[in-house]
Amino acid sequence: MGPERLTWMLRAVLDEAGAGAGAVPAGDIAIVLTVAEGERPGWHSATLGDALGQVLDEERGRGRAFHPYSQFLALGKGGIARALERCSALLDGEGAPGHVMLVSVDSLLNAGTIEHYLAQERLLTDTNADGFIPAEGAAALLLSRAPAAHAGTWIEAVATA
Repeated sequence: MGPERLTWMLRAVLDEAGAGAGAVPAGDIAIVLTVAEGERPGWHSATLGDALGQVLDEERGRGRAFHPYSQFLALGKGGIARALERCSALLDGEGAPGHVMLVSVDSLLNAGTIEHYLAQERLLTDTNADGFIPAEGAAALLLSRAPAAHAGTWIEAVATA
């Protein structure tokens, strides 16, 4: 798993989610990219931060400039609540975008991470039925402030413990 693959995953999820955003102009969407915590063995979170900057520059060059409040958060697997809090703050702030696209890209398919979790006996193997299977994924969720009568999912509160 190299930086090229992570960048490709980021581009793919942004393209797919952007197509689903319909008539919402890119300039009205701030991208908030969440990734694994920087301390994960075998992981280099800065790679995706750099990839986000690169992708946003490329999109700007193609006439699809996202809102300047777009940002990168290395919060890890428990970071969704903090990311949602950040998205809410962006939507409420001065000069706020009309929408925030919460994006996550992650992969456990690299040698350093796999070796670490094998040594910790955390992976599913013939001798460990309680382990997990390393995988990768990317997803996006378009968020906005909407009137109560608008169809959608309402997030009433977010908390961490």
